[in-house]
Amino acid sequence: MKKTLLCTLVVLTTLASCNSENEFHQTSFDKASVTMYADQVKDSVLLYYADDWTASLNDYSWLSVSPTSGKMEKGAMLMSTPLYFTAEPNTSGRIRLVNLTISSHEQGGLTITQLPVLNITYPYYSFIEGDEVSTDNLRYVSTYTAVATEGQVRFTVYRDGATLNSDQAWCVPELTTFDAGEYTVALTLQPNTTASQRTAQLTLTSGGVSTVITINQLADEEN
Repeated sequence: MKKTLLCTLVVLTTLASCNSENEFHQTSFDKASVTMYADQVKDSVLLYYADDWTASLNDYSWLSVSPTSGKMEKGAMLMSTPLYFTAEPNTSGRIRLVNLTISSHEQGGLTITQLPVLNITYPYYSFIEGDEVSTDNLRYVSTYTAVATEGQVRFTVYRDGATLNSDQAWCVPELTTFDAGEYTVALTLQPNTTASQRTAQLTLTSGGVSTVITINQLADEEN
């Protein structure tokens, strides 16, 4: 079953509404949480509200939100506005979290998570030990037969100027530079005619963050 890091992280949100004495109050969002990848510096969430509100973050060091307040228009029962998040690239090697609080008649909350790795969807990720999401504990590995001549990697980058480089001449990506977007990149492999398994490391870099993809090629059994 296909796995993505985005699916492994479902974080808390608060949604509240009440209706008493002909008054309606609501503070809610169009998504349960916000998860960003290490090179992703822009995201947003839609806020629904029925009262004046202000927004605040518990940590201003790497993320900001705009706007930070809103007012109900006269005669309106429910309004909505997008909240825009601006982050710095995550070069810490660890997950980082910020809690967004909406102060209003009904309190609302949302957690914004920024992962320490880039958005690689193939090879699938695995943990080295336990389930801590960190650059030290996540790996992306594909293994090919000795006679394989083709492979692929799939990823999404959120910044222009991303690169993909190989440290071995027997494993070459068809493209090495990328603008922001989703990509499936073919790999050209040379058959392994030796009696030993060999390994190439592809380094995907975007926004100053690098994630390594390991390509293994099995030994030639006839050698």
